[in-house]
Amino acid sequence: MSLIDYTLVRFTIGDLSSISGIKTPALRMWEKRYGLLTPERTDTNLRQYDLSQLQKLLNVRFLLQHGHKISKIAEASQQQVFEWVHKEVTEKHPEDYYIDELMLSCIGYDRIRFLELYEELLQQHSFSVVFSQYFVPLLQKIGTLWQTNTVDITQEHFIVQLIKERLLLQLAPLEGKKSKTTSVLVFFFLPENEIHEIGLYFAYYLALAKGVQSVMLGPSVPVSALVKFNALPKEVIYYTHMSHSMRPSSTAQYFAQLSEALLNQPQRQLWISGDIVQEIPSVLTHPQVRYVGQVNDLEKALNAYAHYDREDSLVEQ
Repeated sequence: MSLIDYTLVRFTIGDLSSISGIKTPALRMWEKRYGLLTPERTDTNLRQYDLSQLQKLLNVRFLLQHGHKISKIAEASQQQVFEWVHKEVTEKHPEDYYIDELMLSCIGYDRIRFLELYEELLQQHSFSVVFSQYFVPLLQKIGTLWQTNTVDITQEHFIVQLIKERLLLQLAPLEGKKSKTTSVLVFFFLPENEIHEIGLYFAYYLALAKGVQSVMLGPSVPVSALVKFNALPKEVIYYTHMSHSMRPSSTAQYFAQLSEALLNQPQRQLWISGDIVQEIPSVLTHPQVRYVGQVNDLEKALNAYAHYDREDSLVEQ
């Protein structure tokens, strides 16, 4: 149950279109022909939809994506629709359903529903899979909806905080274990003024789960503060993320600072994630730099240094 009154969460037909990906003319046609949606009207005769209408629409879209006909869906009872959705989820296509349901929990500030979904997913997958296959697409979708003003900053912060809490809970037992790999040390940090740290913490989680000695420095770390680690008598890997909040020109300049300050010895590497990195050729061709664009890329990179017992690993191989 949400802690927030659902009636406070209202949507225009444009919002429904943005969230569902279904064009507004199609929504109007379904509403008129099938009575699929039942909006309220404002004093100025504008349609308004509540969270239950959005949930119904997402179920309709889910069934359409998996071969059901709109005419049959419209004729079906609510119970029949739920049964069809359940059958598709349990037998064939869980990913789309869970991402939609997690998004609804975000939009409705429904912490309890989010945790229920999370526990269901953890029964089926490792945390690594839940994060990469469900949380990452969810965050990307919420980010897009925030940019189009379909969800507001409180809804985005709500879901980010919930995911961060789950991640920190997974990290806690790992941080209490002694690392088995001592020949290399990985420092995790974000550039100055960069505060979006969930991806960084997940990378840190993967390293600890594989037994790789790691240090979390967190967000907004000056390059000058990292130089002292070059004195360490072991291999050092610096891991960072560059987001699209940085322009390509400033990204190239920042990389030049990093490489000059940190990559002046053979046993020093820089691992970088972030799509914007692909726009900077000097980053991709540097012999001491590794671009880790996907979770699989990072896992492969860490595997070269991993040292753990299979039964101790929390990451699915």
